[in-house]
Amino acid sequence: MEPAWLYSTYIKLALFKNSKMNKDDIIMTAVVKGAHNFAKDASLHFNVDGEIISFNSVDSLTDINTSSGFVGNGLYIPPSNWSSQDYVVGKEFINKIINANKVIVKIDLRKSYIEGVFSHDGPTTARPAFRKFLKRIETLQ
Repeated sequence: MEPAWLYSTYIKLALFKNSKMNKDDIIMTAVVKGAHNFAKDASLHFNVDGEIISFNSVDSLTDINTSSGFVGNGLYIPPSNWSSQDYVVGKEFINKIINANKVIVKIDLRKSYIEGVFSHDGPTTARPAFRKFLKRIETLQ
C-alpha cells in the first residue's frame, strides 16, 4: 500500500506483504519528511492505549529519497526529502492498533524524534488504509 499520513504530522506509514513471507508477518515502512537518519536499535515506538511497543528496523541504513517538486497554474511546490526504514510487524499487532482507542507513534531519529497520532480516521490517514490492507490480504490467502 502507498504510505498514508498520521494525523497532523510529517510521518507516513505503509504496509507490504508478499507470498514468500511468513503468513503473519507484514513489513511496515515508516517514512519521515526531511533528510534524517533513523536511530539504531528500537527506533519505531507505538503507545497503544498506554502500552509501549517498540520495533527494531530490518534496515541497517536509512533510505533517503527526494520527491520532485511541481510548477504549474501559478503554484510552486518545492522538491522534498523523505527518509524511511522497514520493520517486521505481525498481523496481530496491526489488528491491535486498528482497534485501539488511542495510538501515538514515535520515531527516534539520530538527533531528535517525531511523533504523530495513528488513531484518527481522516480520509488520507493510515488507520483506514491499514483496515483496507488487512481486508485485501485476507482475500489473497
